[in-house]
Amino acid sequence: MRYASGLKFHTTVYTFHRVIICSDEPTLGALYGPYLSEIPLHVVAHSSFADLLSVALQHKPDVVLGCITDPESHVTVLQKVKMALPAVHVVTTGLSLDESAMRRLLGLGLSGHVDRMLSRPRDVSVMIEQLFEKTSHERPYTR
Repeated sequence: MRYASGLKFHTTVYTFHRVIICSDEPTLGALYGPYLSEIPLHVVAHSSFADLLSVALQHKPDVVLGCITDPESHVTVLQKVKMALPAVHVVTTGLSLDESAMRRLLGLGLSGHVDRMLSRPRDVSVMIEQLFEKTSHERPYTR
């Protein structure tokens, strides 16, 4: 969008961050969607951790939001995504993960974890919004 102010032209660039929501539970998108819609995002909902890496390489997200229901396999997949895209933020949700799963998540540079037993759905969007505020590299949305 361009607008004139006196003799100067100003260009405003609207930035849309890319987020992949990955969950084996079909309700996760419906649960977090209304809250994430408050932030200018391009959201890709994906229902399988099995091919999350190829989806992440295709969409090059800023954030991967993963719902951890099977800690062993899901953490391994998120680790592969983080190795392939080191700048991506990984945010997870889950129901009371055990200590070993949390240590593995923290070891891969987890940006945040929201325990679904102890939080509200809005907490995920607040966490993601705070990540974007800290991020200095904003890129314009492209299709």
